[in-house]
Parts: sequence; C-alpha cells; structure tokens
Amino acid sequence: LRKRNVEWLFLAGYMRVLSPYFLRSFKSAFDDTYQIVNIHPSLLPDFPGLDAYERFYDSGKDIGGVTVHYVDEGVDSGPIVLQQEVVKNRGETLESYKERGLVVEHQIYPKAIISLWESIASHYVKGK
Repeated sequence: LRKRNVEWLFLAGYMRVLSPYFLRSFKSAFDDTYQIVNIHPSLLPDFPGLDAYERFYDSGKDIGGVTVHYVDEGVDSGPIVLQQEVVKNRGETLESYKERGLVVEHQIYPKAIISLWESIASHYVKGK
C-alpha cells in the first residue's frame, strides 16, 4: 500500500482487527482518526462484532440499521461517519431484513464517502 501511495482504505465486510502498527500508517493529518473506514450492519454502538444482523433480529428491537465508521483499535468502536435506520417489519424474516439492510449498506456507503471527500477537500481549500 505504501508503494502505491494509498492514503485511504474503505473496507466492506472486513472482519479482522487491524494492528496499531498498521493503523498508524493511515493516521489523519486533520484529527485523531485513521484514514480507514468500514461499514457495519447495526446502529453502533449496538451489536458490534460478528453476526450483527442476527443479534439485532433476536434482540426483539424494532429499529436497527447500518453504520459507516472510522476504524480504530477496537471492534466497531471508531467515530461514526453516517448511520441510517432500517426498521424491522412485523413478521419479517431474518433473511428479508438482511436483504433490505444490504440495500441500505449499498446506498449509505457512497454517501459517506462523498461526505468524507467534501470534508477533506474543505480542509485543503481552507489551507489547513
């Protein structure tokens, strides 16, 4: 990644904790975040980690969702970039809820990337 001058990573479904050494390679010049973003199928901080759709579905809650967040040293614990609710319909199966959640994932991630890009561009325009 260094040889190719990669500055940002956008993960999707990456289910590993990144080492502090690796994270430091992507330290932001503007704040205390790392320039690594991930998407998670719950409204964090609810249901971090694996099997989030299943754990939400089994929880009895009616409102779940999707979160785009910065990656940090923890498990789905970095600052939130964007979230969107996905309401569980009465009598809905886990499979249909997951399908609808995936549609939201595909909608929200590009919005989050555009928002981050606009924020980064404003730092450069302001000369920060």
